[in-house]
Amino acid sequence: MIDQERGTGKKTRRFWLYVPFAVLIVLVAGWSIAWFILRDRAEKTLDERIAAEAGTGRVWDCSQRSIGGFPFRIEVTCATLSLTKGGVSLSFGRTQALVQVYNPGHAIATFVGPMRFDDGQIRVVGNWQSLEASVVGLDSGHVERVAIAAQNPTFTISGLPEAGDIAVSAANVETHIRSTPGTALEDRSYDIAIDATGTVLPLFDNWLADTTPGSVKARLTGTHLRLMGGRTLAEAAEQWRMDGGKIVISSFSITKGARRLDLAGEGVLDALHRPEATLTISAANLSDIVARLVSGNGSAPLEPLGPEASKAPLVPMPPVKFQGGKIYVGPFVVPKVRLPPVY
Repeated sequence: MIDQERGTGKKTRRFWLYVPFAVLIVLVAGWSIAWFILRDRAEKTLDERIAAEAGTGRVWDCSQRSIGGFPFRIEVTCATLSLTKGGVSLSFGRTQALVQVYNPGHAIATFVGPMRFDDGQIRVVGNWQSLEASVVGLDSGHVERVAIAAQNPTFTISGLPEAGDIAVSAANVETHIRSTPGTALEDRSYDIAIDATGTVLPLFDNWLADTTPGSVKARLTGTHLRLMGGRTLAEAAEQWRMDGGKIVISSFSITKGARRLDLAGEGVLDALHRPEATLTISAANLSDIVARLVSGNGSAPLEPLGPEASKAPLVPMPPVKFQGGKIYVGPFVVPKVRLPPVY
């Protein structure tokens, strides 16, 4: 009898020894089933979204699409990704977007170049070492925050009025966009922060006689912005103008070698599609540029700055106003300069 009880006790202890492993197997199997259900749901939702976009004229194409990410993510990968609407097109190379299954409102995407944009007039071709984007608010139907980080981006822009091909590059660029706190959704107001280092713009380098990489730091707020639309840049700009869109510049700083320009103000587009703005400006080592502009000889290249220029402080300048296609510096109109329509 005692031996039988001992045997029963041993079997009971063995049973409880295997219980944790059995529970783990059940959990893994259950989670696997749940992940495949989520995957199928994500694929169905993606197909429905693409069809809905096509109904508005926006045609998305994700070539060689695959969905993976097991066990904790849903990853959508495209060999190429493109968006077209009418005469507007935008495309990227290999693109991957992922969402953690426990945080579906936050998506992270990586893009491989080249990027190509064409709206029938303006064309942009870009490439980079790395490009990542983060979007928060997908589950609420309203994008709350967007962050974009690019390493060693290069872009060539062509088709701008009265300009040839323009090349621009940087070492690093970070852009952050968020809904402006305390504003209504219908205002479509967004705060924008841009930080760029190692910027190179050969067109200005030649004019400034300075090939030192520059930097840009901007803090802006834009109202009535439509982040998606699939329209030409001219159509988007006109819609923004008609809606009463405005750009408020809290701070904007450009540094190029010993030269520096800081400005703040706000601006709109006038009825003839020209910039209209009032700006307060502080500057260091820009007196030669101002002198050229005031004299009407602004296209002539500048002389290189001497070594003592690096010690120059920021100095407040007269307010600058863009109005009626003219540029005012204080009470004076800059001669021989007229602002053309943006579009």
